[in-house]
Amino acid sequence: MQRSLRCHSTFAYLAFLSLSNGLLSLVHFSKWMFNYYFNVSFESFLLTCRLNRFLSDFLTHFSLFTLVCVNIDRARTVTKNHPNRKYSKSKFQLILMKEILVASILCAFHFHWIIKYGSEVSNGEKKVVLCDFHDSQTTTIYYYFLTTIYPPFELVVFFCLPLLINIFCTILIIRSLSMRMRTAEKFRPSKTNLQDKIIRRKSSRILSYFIPTTASKTNIHSCFCFQIQCRRHTNLRLKIGRTTRSLNKYHEENKTIDRQQSITSLSQDNQVQSTLKNTTGILNKTHRTRRTRDIHLSAMLISLNILYLLLNLPFNLHQTFVKHLYNTNADRCNIMFISLLFDALQQTFFTTNFFLYVLTNRRFREEFYNTIIEILTRCKQNSSREKPNNYRHRKQMRSSSFNLSVTMRTNSNNDNQIVWIPVSQNGDSAISDCDLTSTSPTQQQTIALINENNKSNQKLVMFKDISND
Repeated sequence: MQRSLRCHSTFAYLAFLSLSNGLLSLVHFSKWMFNYYFNVSFESFLLTCRLNRFLSDFLTHFSLFTLVCVNIDRARTVTKNHPNRKYSKSKFQLILMKEILVASILCAFHFHWIIKYGSEVSNGEKKVVLCDFHDSQTTTIYYYFLTTIYPPFELVVFFCLPLLINIFCTILIIRSLSMRMRTAEKFRPSKTNLQDKIIRRKSSRILSYFIPTTASKTNIHSCFCFQIQCRRHTNLRLKIGRTTRSLNKYHEENKTIDRQQSITSLSQDNQVQSTLKNTTGILNKTHRTRRTRDIHLSAMLISLNILYLLLNLPFNLHQTFVKHLYNTNADRCNIMFISLLFDALQQTFFTTNFFLYVLTNRRFREEFYNTIIEILTRCKQNSSREKPNNYRHRKQMRSSSFNLSVTMRTNSNNDNQIVWIPVSQNGDSAISDCDLTSTSPTQQQTIALINENNKSNQKLVMFKDISND
């Protein structure tokens, strides 16, 4: 599981939900695949019959209760004061322990399928496996439990109770999201508000020149309020210095000090404004992404709850009231066919959850794309590593020295003559070094060049007798 998905509890629960849905789809797909392609039925063996029934019921109910946990956690996070606070690694371990506890309880409850379900009946010649419960079983209490107690218990505990919890949590999620959207629209800055703020700033700047708050902004305040003090100060400077040069120097120093103070104040104001703009931009962006994430999660959970109601209700009602719907003389094949259709309708809920996650949630799409890209990059890296190794191996084989053997077959007696010739680099130069004294004046010879790797190259060579010329 990715670290980015572990930072929120809802994504952690959704990861467990997708895992259970994937395993359940794999169990049903393997059952039909073995039956169709390999002609191997799980119902023909007692162990596979019991294991298939146990896994199908266990994973189905585990997925339903994990969906309940997702809805409860989402309702809790959207209704508390700090819904976006991340939790530590110990909190994820707590979620893992909760899922293990739910899995252990369901495993203990459905363990009777492995022990008691199905039976072997001998018809005199061979044993036949009955992957079903029937009244001819030895333990009548177990048959009474499966036919009378278990169907209504499954309807109430594994369908009605999760449905009520999911509906209640969905109402809370929709209510909190609607309140957030209203507050976001209320405090969202519009164009008219921005124009009013700009006009107010300009008017406050104009008024500050006439009614200043500090003496450094204008000379009006100093002229009207501190005129006597300025005259006394200049007279004292003239009496002490007795020159106007010192007074001018004093004024220049004051001007430079005021200029530096104004520059520093302006730079500080600009820095503060830039930091405020950056922080407000970051906060607005985080709030926007958080709001979109909440909307996507809420839409996904609402669609999951609607599909849960539509696709699971027919199967549970048919399984509970199958005795009251059909007569005792009804065809068993029709009953099994209808139950199989409702079972397939229920399994579509678990198989389509993956596509529902990908279509409605942006976070799952990003993680899915990242995993695909990572797998492709690893495959490319492995292929790029294998290519230079193969090239080096071929280069070594070419550069290594090899011995050639020349096989010559004559046309007269079809006997072979093999001559071993050591050659360093070029294999074609070995033909000229062959001793051809035993050959006929004009005949065709087939020369086979065989290296150390048992790779042969045959050449057809025409020999001509030079002595006759």
